[in-house]
Amino acid sequence: MRGRWIAGIAPLLAMAALLAQTPEEVQKQAEEEQRRKEALMPADALERQRIERLNLMSKEWKQGDVEQLEQMHPDEIVKMQVLGLVGERDAAKKARCGLPFGLKSRDELEAVLALIKAAPKYEPHGELATDVYPDRVLVVQPWQGEPFEIGYASGLTEPFAGLESRPLKDALHALSGGQHRITIIHLDDDKVERVIHTYAIAPHLGGHGTDWLDAKLNLTPEKGLTLSLTIHTGVEDLMKDEQPMRYGEAKVFKSDGPGTYVVVLNIPDKDWEAVAND
Repeated sequence: MRGRWIAGIAPLLAMAALLAQTPEEVQKQAEEEQRRKEALMPADALERQRIERLNLMSKEWKQGDVEQLEQMHPDEIVKMQVLGLVGERDAAKKARCGLPFGLKSRDELEAVLALIKAAPKYEPHGELATDVYPDRVLVVQPWQGEPFEIGYASGLTEPFAGLESRPLKDALHALSGGQHRITIIHLDDDKVERVIHTYAIAPHLGGHGTDWLDAKLNLTPEKGLTLSLTIHTGVEDLMKDEQPMRYGEAKVFKSDGPGTYVVVLNIPDKDWEAVAND
């Protein structure tokens, strides 16, 4: 609860601080941030291109820690990537889980970094697993120096490298690639008119669309993980809305058409039992 409160209030505090600044202060801050970016990035365009194209699966990177990442500014980071670990515990190999994020759109990278900085330290309670072997790594590539990786267990209720935050684990799962299943229930006069099973893909990979539906997961520092959903006839929108989402959570999406749309972002199969007891 405390982690969710901190994650929710942090963007409001940042916005209040920004509004309190004069236009001159805002301009000065923007110029300073631009100078910092230019100082971090190599001046040579070919060198920048080489760094941006670095394959994060190409080798084993040094082990990093959350404290190191918490001290970093987004401008210091080129990109991040969630990779899976497969094989024996003592000889795990990396497998592509999600594609790199942070190069074309900075929203996802900045959101993950903000969620990590807002997350409280993990305090063991109940039967929450404390002896969990990692099956994922978050690889972080800075502009200066080599990449480093942080191992973690992918379960939504399990801690991330000593931190406890469901919003963070939801965000990392969304960035892990694959199809994220969605159930849409159309109700009218308390009767189920239609049940739609569809999916969205990772936030940094675009949206999923058909002739009558568009679904898109988004991840931003301001809103966290959201689902943007449109159901249309090709002529008009029957329902169009965007709502903050958690895996396993049901939300009512606004509609101008008849009835009500209830939408569920389905929990990954392996997490059903753990999240049900959360």
